[in-house]
Formats: sequence, structure tokens, C-alpha cells
Amino acid sequence: MRDDALKALLEERWATAAAKYGERLLKDPDDAVARSNRAVALYEAGRWQEAARAFEGVLRREGPSSEVAPPALFSLGSCRLRLGELRGAVAASALFLELSDEQHPFFEEAVRNIASAAARLGKPALAQDAPKERILRAAFSLLGWRRRPSPRPEPSGRRARARGAPARPAKRAR
Repeated sequence: MRDDALKALLEERWATAAAKYGERLLKDPDDAVARSNRAVALYEAGRWQEAARAFEGVLRREGPSSEVAPPALFSLGSCRLRLGELRGAVAASALFLELSDEQHPFFEEAVRNIASAAARLGKPALAQDAPKERILRAAFSLLGWRRRPSPRPEPSGRRARARGAPARPAKRAR
């Protein structure tokens, strides 16, 4: 059965692949490959609601730091956009951008998804060629989220001492 599911996926027989991976999950609910590939098959079949639930399940089971999180978030954002769940589309796409970089193959499409959802929400147009940080700031603002600032290096030197940081210990003479 394992080979039949993969074969159907590779042959782009999406409904068959989704069903075969579903059967695998019934036998082994911890099968992460089956869970991810079933979600992909549902997505490719255009079954957006089922695919969105499947990608949510992937994220719940595998966690935000797993290697499948970025593509699952991207796909979830795309599903939500197609379903008209615009804030959800912005949220999933922004979290995808947060976990990836400009070289990721889905990066530009995720930016377009955010811009499309924002426009449909009646928010000001987002420049799709803006830097990643500006896009994320706009997306998080649209959602009313506060973004955690990036960690900054600890201050040193005169400025640090002026703020109350201890002075560096003096070097010992030999």
C-alpha cells in the first residue's frame, strides 16, 4: 500500500493519493510522511477545506520548528486565501515568511498571497517588492499582532557603563 500511495502522488492522481495516504494514517496515526503527503494531495486536488484541515493537523503534530512547517504554512495560507478566509491567509503566509528567506521557492507567492488578501480586506496596497521585514510588519499590523523584536547584542563599552552595566575587569599585569 505504501508504494501505491506514492505512485499515485507522483502520477498526479490526487484523489487516489489522498485516499491511499488516508488509509495509511488509519493504520498508523503517527506516520508523518502519510500525513504530509495526504495534505499535499488534497491541496493539489483543489479540496481546499480538507487540505486546510490536513495542513493544520500537520502543523499541530509536527510543530512549528519541524522541517515541514514552512511548506505547510505556505499551503495553509494558499488554501485559506482560496476559501476567502483572508485574515487566516495573511496569518499563515506571514508565519511562513517568518520561517523562510527570500530564496525559498514559495517566498514570492506568499508575498503575493498577503498582498491579495490585504487588498481584498480593503487595506492599503502592499508593495510586493518590499523588504521582508516591511512585508511582515505590514502583515502583522493588519492582524493586530505585535511582533517580537529581534534579539540585539548586549551593549558594551562606555554606553553600557552609562546604562549601569559593569565595567570590564582590568587586565592583570604579568
